[in-house]
Amino acid sequence: MHLLTYSRWIFCFNWLLADAILDFIILLGRKADRVGPEIILFISLLGNFVCYVFQALISSIWLFLLARFLMGIFIGGLLPSVISLIRKNAPEKMESLTFGYYHSALFLGNLIGPLLGGYLSGIIHIQGVIFLACLLFLVNGLILKYHLFRQESYVTLLKRVISIRRY
Repeated sequence: MHLLTYSRWIFCFNWLLADAILDFIILLGRKADRVGPEIILFISLLGNFVCYVFQALISSIWLFLLARFLMGIFIGGLLPSVISLIRKNAPEKMESLTFGYYHSALFLGNLIGPLLGGYLSGIIHIQGVIFLACLLFLVNGLILKYHLFRQESYVTLLKRVISIRRY
């Protein structure tokens, strides 16, 4: 296939990624209301880690796009969980300020991430940039595990994740 054809498919799949995010925000947001946003956030962080590992190792464009779609599912779990945790843990009368910081950091990351990724891809190649993003999700997941699930072992946490029933 020609490079222009690939870019058209990638553009179309970005819309599919956005659709996956929007669909799963609703589903995982409801699930977070039942089981708690912490566990959904943990699952989403580790799911994004796995999706990024696949994206870095895959050589087929179609499998890469499938991994991007799966990543959209897990991003759909990140957004409502973070918002729910901010609302739950923000000091009283400071919710608006906290949401402002969250959204400012989110948009700043959406601006700086691609700029820094583009620069670093010239140094460590695109696969290295994807592994770097993968590492960020893993570190965030481990920090979350340490702060919110300190008393639970990984085995009991895994059992808790597996025991989440369908709704």
